[in-house]
Amino acid sequence: MGGLIAASAALVILAPAVIHSVDGHQNARSEWANPLPATDGEQRDILKALLKESPYLESTSPPPSGVERADSFRQRVILLDTSAAFCESEFEESAFGATRDCTLSLPNHIASSDFSGEIPKDLLENLILSNLEYKSLPTVAWPDVTISPRGVIDRIFDGGGWWNDFYKEFPDASGFLEVSRAVLTADGNHAVIYAGYHCGGLCGIGTIHLMTRKDDVWQISESVDIWVS
Repeated sequence: MGGLIAASAALVILAPAVIHSVDGHQNARSEWANPLPATDGEQRDILKALLKESPYLESTSPPPSGVERADSFRQRVILLDTSAAFCESEFEESAFGATRDCTLSLPNHIASSDFSGEIPKDLLENLILSNLEYKSLPTVAWPDVTISPRGVIDRIFDGGGWWNDFYKEFPDASGFLEVSRAVLTADGNHAVIYAGYHCGGLCGIGTIHLMTRKDDVWQISESVDIWVS
């Protein structure tokens, strides 16, 4: 799916990484071993926490040329109804004739980003393995968030359209958000999820969020930006 890749005119991969291993040599945490894909219920709760704490709903964008907005409009975020699908190589990401439909080369971006905090390698690896293809996401009802079929966005950007066409389709939107399926630690108290926010050819950011569950409430405990546009 070239649309989401094409939608950002330039992706800048961020600074070098230190990925913490959980093999007993560096930051070993037995409770973080053997990560598991999130259930639909867990995915929904994690996404709600992400929307509550993240800046995506605070972003505003001016109306592009030819797009009119009412003075009293409430800006919303368009959330894709299927998860991100990670490419296994940079070639797949950059080539529109790629052999597999995918969003971005997460291994490449991870290798070039700063994971010097507390996100262990096993969790990141399982995030990739759990998101090699597009998957349906559970419906999330949230203020100022509108769910859109991925095909609607694909049709705009794969059909030769650009951001003016997106904002004509969604005149009160600030952009669109694509998230991965989350992956949880074996103890169920930590999770990682990717979120890619797209708002223009030179407007967007991709982030991996480490989530922590305490008293059955999910919160963002660390965020690492892996690309900006």
